This record gives sequence, C-alpha cells and structure tokens, in this order.
Amino acid sequence: MSMTAGLDDLGSAPKIIDEIVEQYLERLRAQDSGLIRNPDALWQLRRQVAVIVDEVVAATTGEPAWHAGRLADDRSNHRLAVYDADIDTDGALRGVHPLNFVHAATSLYEVALPLIVRRWSLTDAETLVTAGRALHEAILWHLALTSVSYATSALDKLRVSQEEERLRIARELHDRIGHGIGLILQHLDMYRVLLDRDPERARAKLAAATDAVGEAMYATQQLSAELRRSGLSGGIEYALRSYVEAAVPSAIHTKITVCADVLGLPQVLSEEVYLILREAVRNAVRHAGATHIEVSVDVTESELVASVTDDGRGFEPDLVADPHGHGLRSMSERAALLQGVLSISSRVHRGTTVDVRVPLVRSRL
Repeated sequence: MSMTAGLDDLGSAPKIIDEIVEQYLERLRAQDSGLIRNPDALWQLRRQVAVIVDEVVAATTGEPAWHAGRLADDRSNHRLAVYDADIDTDGALRGVHPLNFVHAATSLYEVALPLIVRRWSLTDAETLVTAGRALHEAILWHLALTSVSYATSALDKLRVSQEEERLRIARELHDRIGHGIGLILQHLDMYRVLLDRDPERARAKLAAATDAVGEAMYATQQLSAELRRSGLSGGIEYALRSYVEAAVPSAIHTKITVCADVLGLPQVLSEEVYLILREAVRNAVRHAGATHIEVSVDVTESELVASVTDDGRGFEPDLVADPHGHGLRSMSERAALLQGVLSISSRVHRGTTVDVRVPLVRSRL
C-alpha cells in the first residue's frame, strides 16, 4: 500500500497519532521527563505530534493531510500558524527547559518513524529517506519554536525579577534613607526654634539629628554595598559574607558554609540564588527576631542546594501564605526562573528553614 492510499482513510489519522503519542509518553515516563508532570504540556505535545505527522505525510506524498490546524498549503504559512497557536497564545510549554525537549525530540523520532513506515508500508529507499528527512525537519522546527518560547519566557521573568529588585531598592531609599533625612530635618528645625528659648532642649535636638545622620549614613552604606555586589564578581560566598557583614547586626550569630567551588557557576544562576538567600537572611533579621542564622550552599553533579535556617519566631505556612509581604513569593519566582524549587518549613517559636534546589544544566548534557 502506498502512503497516498492511506490518506483516503481519514479515520486512520487519529489512530496512528494515538499510537505514536502512547509510545512517546511511555518513553518520556521511562526518562522521568518533566513534561510528564505537566498536564497542559501533554495536551500540547499531542497537538504537536499531529502537526508533525501531518507535515511528514504532506512532504512524502505531496498531498495535504488531515490535521485541522492546516490553514494553508504553503508550508511557511502553515508553520507560522502553528507558531502563533502553539507559542504566542499557549503558555503550556513556556516554563519547560529546552533540554527536556532535546531528549523528547530524539524519543519522538525513534518512536514515530517506524510506526509511519509500517502504517503506510514504505519500502523503497527514496521514500524512506524522504519520510525520515521530513520527520527530522518537522521535529527540529518545533523544537526550535519551543526553545524560542522558553527563551522569551525566561527573559520576561528575568526582566520582572530585575524590575522587582529595582523597586525594592527604591523602597529602601524612600523608607529608610528618605525617612531618615526627613527626621534629620525635623530635628534641625526644632533646634533652630529652641536655640534661644530652651538651649538644653535645642542641644538634645541637635544630638538627635547627629544620631539620625549616622543612621542614614549606615543605611546608605548598606544599600551602596548591595549595589556593588550586584555583579557578584567574587561569587556567591563573597557576596553573602559581605552582605552579612554590612546588614546583619553583630548580636545575631551568623554562620555561612559553602561546601563546593561556586565560582564556576553561571552568572545568572549565581545572582538569582544570591538574591534568594539574601532575602531569606533579611527576613530572618527583620521579621523573625532570630539570634542565630545559618546559611549553607553546596553543589553536586546534578544540582545546587542552598538553605537559610534561623531560630526566630517562625510561622504556620498553612495559615500565613507570605508573612513578609511579597518576599517569599519573590524567592519562589526566582527559583522557578532557574527551573528550581523553593521550599519553606517553619513552626511558631521553632524557627524557619528556606531551602532552594536548582538543577544544573551541565548534568543533563
């Protein structure tokens, strides 16, 4: 039977797609692929399999096939239509790392080609080569589109992350330094008013203004130090120790343990993990009333594992989603940006532990 003859039976199209998808999913389960755990992604994968098989049939026979998404015979227009439908309006696959699709693409080719060859009884060498090339090209095209989607999504998240950091710095300037300067001006105004009428109170106001200047200077130095560390030229450990030295009161005992060489980590990963840990330390200082804080960072062959543990007042995570405003949400989003996972364990009067685990790309290559 020729491949063209099989097109007369349009009812057979969903059957072969179902066969391919079933075996494809079995492969992904065996690989413990992250795609399996995403129901929306599974639906989208089936849709892409239908488009890919459709393109292979069309390329091998020269005739249009069954797929409902075919909006034009011109392949470039068809592909743009698929791009619009699958990438611009459907976010199911945007958060999945492209390396998942590299492995999945190989599995799809290995599964689909034998089934297509058997279904249409392809025997001559020329047709087999045409079908194989068409399948390879279609899979790579969709892989490229998915990678573009992921990159766009990652850049969007990175921009949001950077914008949140700028807003945090703006709040720090307004709340701490701006408030401190306002307080200084009030004390100086009162000093001028009281200088002739009540010299003793005037001196007290001048002393208060002097203290407020010192506090404002300290806050400015802290913020300046954070900005200088934003590039993380010295790595996570240096940045953490510098931050603790500048921002954590000496009365709070702080221990930092780094069990691996972190200087070789990608810059974006280092910066985002540092911001997560810094936020956790800040929360422990400002909100938890902690007297001890422990920070640990380790790197294995497959992931970066870091944590911040304090002995503060704690909270009930099930009852209070984010006791520190948007701090915990921000940390979780930063971890997700790195394809990592943030977990928080806490109990009232028993302290809090923030754990972050980030997979390392190099382990998957």
